[in-house]
Amino acid sequence: MSAAQVDRVFGEFVQGDEATGRRFGGHGLGLSIVRRLVQAMQGEIAIDSRPGAGTLVTVTLPLPEANRQGKSLPGREAASPASKAAFDGLRILLAEDNPTNQIILRAMLERLGCRPTITEDGVAALEQWEPGRFDIVLLDIAMPRMDGMETLAALRAAEREADAGRVPVIAVTANAMAEQVAEYAAHGFDGHVTKPVSLDALAAALAVARRPDSDPVKSVSPSG
Repeated sequence: MSAAQVDRVFGEFVQGDEATGRRFGGHGLGLSIVRRLVQAMQGEIAIDSRPGAGTLVTVTLPLPEANRQGKSLPGREAASPASKAAFDGLRILLAEDNPTNQIILRAMLERLGCRPTITEDGVAALEQWEPGRFDIVLLDIAMPRMDGMETLAALRAAEREADAGRVPVIAVTANAMAEQVAEYAAHGFDGHVTKPVSLDALAAALAVARRPDSDPVKSVSPSG
């Protein structure tokens, strides 16, 4: 690839050579998804490419050192706010309109042992919801048809109408200013996770939302 192609190849729905998509198919999401996954794991990805010579993609991840049996060496285990067992079988409803974010969040939730149901917006999430079906709801704030704020209000109304228990709801958004987090608290969100989401930050937010005595809206940064 040329330098210009390398500069844009991580974009969504972009391919280095548009003719490749016409000949072989694909949507130009592969490298975009890889980069988001690498960033979620606090890693780095780099491309060195020259037309006619080839392409080298390097991924660097801060993984714990392992012995030959595949177990972490003593004292080198990766830090985590909660073990996978703490979330095993947890039923999660996620409303997120970005396809890449859907893939990343599904992978993170499943890695934690959760059972996620993924929807593309608030309207679809409400169609999936029913009393007692989910343990926690994750809502993106900026979505088409019905945004996160509207979805939360509609969900609470549905709970009252069905005389159902109150399910914890976490805002998942790039909005992380103090006044924005305070606004989510005022609207009744039980937690807040900042995009891009890290596995530790997601686990911490889920752990807080599960506690019946937790304070409304705990903001968790990408670094946890």
